[in-house]
Amino acid sequence: MSRTRLPGWAARSVVVGSAVVLAAAVAVPAASAQGAPLAEPVVPAKVDASKVEGKLSPRLSAAQGPVTAFVELAKKPAVDAFKAEQSKGKEKAKQAAKAAKADTLAAVNSVVGQLKAADASTKLVTQTANAVPGAVVTADAAKIRDLAPSS
Repeated sequence: MSRTRLPGWAARSVVVGSAVVLAAAVAVPAASAQGAPLAEPVVPAKVDASKVEGKLSPRLSAAQGPVTAFVELAKKPAVDAFKAEQSKGKEKAKQAAKAAKADTLAAVNSVVGQLKAADASTKLVTQTANAVPGAVVTADAAKIRDLAPSS
């Protein structure tokens, strides 16, 4: 098998051309994001204090400062929605699972929005919707406890 060498000017042209394309690709999204409108506000979730009594783990009850915690939501898991509609056909079951996921996403956005309003350093680590609807967040322990008031 023979190797073919490119002339020096051709190799330099490829390198310079690649650098220009890479710089343009990186700069364009940053420039267009500056004028992007802010997202629409999310309506805060209504929390029934009687349903959350005793739901805090002892570790979270005693924690201070920033913590990472799983916030379980009282939403229908996507797998349960799928199984409930499975007898009506696969498409209906898929639609039910997607609706359950969308409902969970809306609740996660509401919870994270409430936490960010109380603690700007709040971060959403991940969210779940299939088996156990909820979100893993990093936020101030006191602010997380405020989401689940005990009455």
